[in-house]
Amino acid sequence: MDWGLPSISFTNFSGLSDATPSLDRNQTLRFSDSVLHDVGKHNLEFGGEISKIQLNSLSNPDAAGTFSFTGFSTSDFTTQGTPIPGTGYDLADFLLGLPQTTSERYGIPANYLRSTRYDVYGSDDWRASDHLTFNLGLRWEYAAPFTEKYGHLSDLAFGPGFSTVGVVTGQNPNGLPDSLLRGHPGNVAPRIGIAYRPWTGHTLVVRAGYGIFYDESIYQNLVHNLVNQSPFATTSTLVTDPSQILTLQNGFPTVSPNTVRNTFAVDPNFLTPYAQTWNVMLEQDLTPSYILSVAYIGTRGTHLNLLLVPGVVTPLAATTLPFEYDTSGAASLYNGVRVGLRHFSRRNFSFFLNYTYSKAEDNASSVGGAATTRFFMIGGPGGLGGGSAISGGASPLAPVQDPLNLRAEWALSGFNPTHSVRAFTRYQLPFGERGRFFKKGTLSKVLGNWSISDITTFSSGLPYTAYVAGNASNNVNGLAPFGGLRADATGLPVELPSSEQSTLRYFNTAAFVVPPAGQFGNAGRNTIPGPPSLNFNMALNRIITISREKNIRANFSVATNNTFNIVNYSGLSTIVNSNTFGRVTGVDSMRTMTLSLRLMF
Repeated sequence: MDWGLPSISFTNFSGLSDATPSLDRNQTLRFSDSVLHDVGKHNLEFGGEISKIQLNSLSNPDAAGTFSFTGFSTSDFTTQGTPIPGTGYDLADFLLGLPQTTSERYGIPANYLRSTRYDVYGSDDWRASDHLTFNLGLRWEYAAPFTEKYGHLSDLAFGPGFSTVGVVTGQNPNGLPDSLLRGHPGNVAPRIGIAYRPWTGHTLVVRAGYGIFYDESIYQNLVHNLVNQSPFATTSTLVTDPSQILTLQNGFPTVSPNTVRNTFAVDPNFLTPYAQTWNVMLEQDLTPSYILSVAYIGTRGTHLNLLLVPGVVTPLAATTLPFEYDTSGAASLYNGVRVGLRHFSRRNFSFFLNYTYSKAEDNASSVGGAATTRFFMIGGPGGLGGGSAISGGASPLAPVQDPLNLRAEWALSGFNPTHSVRAFTRYQLPFGERGRFFKKGTLSKVLGNWSISDITTFSSGLPYTAYVAGNASNNVNGLAPFGGLRADATGLPVELPSSEQSTLRYFNTAAFVVPPAGQFGNAGRNTIPGPPSLNFNMALNRIITISREKNIRANFSVATNNTFNIVNYSGLSTIVNSNTFGRVTGVDSMRTMTLSLRLMF
């Protein structure tokens, strides 16, 4: 297959690349059954499901190679040989044909993944009295780690202290299953929800719940890393240096058969991540149309992804390239208070207002260690085991800086704003046959059945981490290329007064410096407050009756995102040794408008 021309990337300009052709053929065969049985005040349900999953993919990203131009070759250098930030120009490097890095992928482009999933559950909705209701459940679930139809999976095996590193595949008789991961079939998930009304005739309701939720999808994420590795496939990367200056002519690397080129490994005893979540909510009718709720939500995540870089403390063998090692050793803790006010009106106006104050902490939020917040209160949002919210981190994907000091990784989560507000309003214009004005006539036909709605969201900024990138002189045994080496904190305040903030210097860059050579940075994770966000999404909607007899109607709407075109900054440059350190790197989407007409019959 012709994969096209090599891709070209720049630091300050958009890159140039062809689309990567791909073909996906996925199939899931599912068998499920359930039994419902009512016994007195108990509503019982038992069931199970078996799923056979096939993921067939043909794709070869970076098969044509990539040239990356960063301004390195046209930079001025210090006496230690490191580039001086702000002195080079990426486009000048391109005109000279001098990339800083090149990469190209070799190997098998197709993979055929297989897995089986099992689920068994039982639940009991028990109305113990007119004042008290229980919702009880117990679930067992197991998703077998994926295998590859032809054994094209590759992991790494280690000697004591990573003294030796060797490649293992699904075809090797090394005591591991074909998936190279042993899996964890002991995933039992109890759940309980309680609703209690203390007094007859009073509208106060107390709701509470507890549950365990497993993330079985983790094995699908892991296998996509194992399936694209040596010896079946590999991506080789070169970095220019005085002994080997890269050009457009000699830039693409060749593969050495004596080098372990795998850049990713997984603990074969990787455990299924899970979250324990608990909550208590008080709900009170203030008036027949106003409902106030106050809730506390807590979540603890266990066995979450934790990335390590073996060789940081003890150097690896010369024939082994630096690689990341994914384990299930991370944890998280979330605590939040949510206050909500709802108004339902039979007339023209309704709204919902929700404010959340929360704090999430973890030691790996950027690589999957995010706390999972679920609400499962009887009669509450989603019922038992209802809706969930999982967010990604604001900081770059990064491994643990020092694997011998995991306590230093514990910090604010990169995905959780301290304050968030969400409001929904809807107003039915008082015109037309159902309104107060212009019930008949031409104006009734023109102005009737119009409504205006708005969703307003506000959140305080997400935290960011100050990192050191590249192959700088302070690289600690291969850690910096993976983005895990943090900066040193100088002790100066990180935040700037709002009057001093700009897109060129959003926070105090003097609060961080590159650590001394060979030392870890002493700055913590997620210590840079990010920019807040405010957004209004408004819509104008009308229902038009075409035929009452045949119940034919049309729905016309004009919807806008970011109605007032507010500029919300969406990223910060937090690489200390970058010439863009401290700058705002992007903004959220501008205002968009969508017109739609839907016919209903």
